[in-house]
Amino acid sequence: MNKYKLIAIISYPIAVYLLWINFTDNTLIFTSVTFQAFVHGFVLLLAFSIWIALTYILCTNFISRWIIQRKFTNAKRTLGNISLAKLKSYKPSRTGNYITLVFCSAGVPENEWESKRLVIQSVINYTIMEEIKHKHNDYGTIILRVRKGCLKANKENLYDDEL
Repeated sequence: MNKYKLIAIISYPIAVYLLWINFTDNTLIFTSVTFQAFVHGFVLLLAFSIWIALTYILCTNFISRWIIQRKFTNAKRTLGNISLAKLKSYKPSRTGNYITLVFCSAGVPENEWESKRLVIQSVINYTIMEEIKHKHNDYGTIILRVRKGCLKANKENLYDDEL
C-alpha cells in the first residue's frame, strides 16, 4: 500500500476526533486527564478507525467492480459479445500484486476471449498475467488474473534509414 494512502487513512479519524472534541463542550479531555476521559477518547478513536477502514475497503471493492463493468458495457463495438459479460467477483490479492476477476459470460465461446485478449486489456486498462481460465463446472465462467496498467507497445521506427 502506498505510504501516503496509509497516512491519510490513519490521520483522518484522528483529525475528526480532535475536531469533534474542539467543537463540542467536551473539553474535559484537554483540561484534566482522567482515566474515564482517556478511555472514552480511545474508544471513540478506535471506532472511527474501524469505520474508516471498513468504508475504504468496501467502497474500493464496489467502485472498482462498477468501473470495470461500465468499461465492458461501453466497449460494445470493440468487444462484441464479450461486452455482455457480467463481473461476478473482484478479488485483490493479499500481497497486492494481482487482481482476480471472475466473469459470467454465457453464450460466448472460450476461444473468443483468447482472440480478443489485447482488446480486453486495453478496455479495462489491466494486463492479463496468465492464460484466460475457464471453469468447466460452471457454464460460461471466465477467470482473469490481472494487474494494473497495460503493457507498452513496442516502439519501432516508422521509417527506414536504409532508403
